[in-house]
Amino acid sequence: MQNLKNQIVSLLTAYDEKQSSKKSYNRHALGIYLNQLENVMLDIELGAEPRAAIVAGFNGRLLDSILRGLGMPVSTKEEQIGSGIYAPVSPNHPEA
Repeated sequence: MQNLKNQIVSLLTAYDEKQSSKKSYNRHALGIYLNQLENVMLDIELGAEPRAAIVAGFNGRLLDSILRGLGMPVSTKEEQIGSGIYAPVSPNHPEA
């Protein structure tokens, strides 16, 4: 579990570093990504399938960057449509 988290942290950091050269860069983005990762990891610890939890937690190019980096299939159009608010996948999650 910790290995997966470390892999995702590395992918998030690399993605943020690439974004930092853009004019529209949000300097708070990495902190937001890492906070969202905590939700995703809790969901996985409570029994959610890792890819489903990652898809629920992230979207857009960031989501596909994470999935590619983990060797998972990139997101579908249906998976990209979301509210932007994390919806736990595991029924055991306290917010489910």
